[in-house]
Amino acid sequence: MLRERIIAVVALLLLAMLALGSYWLAQRARLGQPERVAAPAKHEPDYFAEQFLLHRLNTQGQIDYRLQAAHMVHYPDDNTSELSPKVFIERSATPRQAALQVVTDRAILDHDAELILSTDPVRATQGQSIMTGIGMRMDTAARTLQLDKDVRTTWVHP
Repeated sequence: MLRERIIAVVALLLLAMLALGSYWLAQRARLGQPERVAAPAKHEPDYFAEQFLLHRLNTQGQIDYRLQAAHMVHYPDDNTSELSPKVFIERSATPRQAALQVVTDRAILDHDAELILSTDPVRATQGQSIMTGIGMRMDTAARTLQLDKDVRTTWVHP
């Protein structure tokens, strides 16, 4: 009977040592591994469209602006779209402003910031007024257009 108790105690001690050893190894393995960091998103397109046409509506359900391009490619990592060739933007008229039409060869649409950017030549017309330049930043939320350089303007009072 004493012999059986000794065997049982030794077996329990071996089992306890095995469990502690396994726990120790698991902890060492976890501490020894560097934390996994998600791989940076690649700038690869997830969809594209041909003969792209976008109508943005205001809160009353009326068209605020229209964006048109022959080709559009969307990139999910930064939620932008490349538009080309011959990008046409038309911002609807308001009671205080005539409609604005903008034409450029290529543009980037930043969906999150509500910006349309271009580094190409730009031609903007509003009523009888004409503005040309190189590069633009159009904030569709603030309804502003900024041309970057070589800007020429012919302004006609409405």
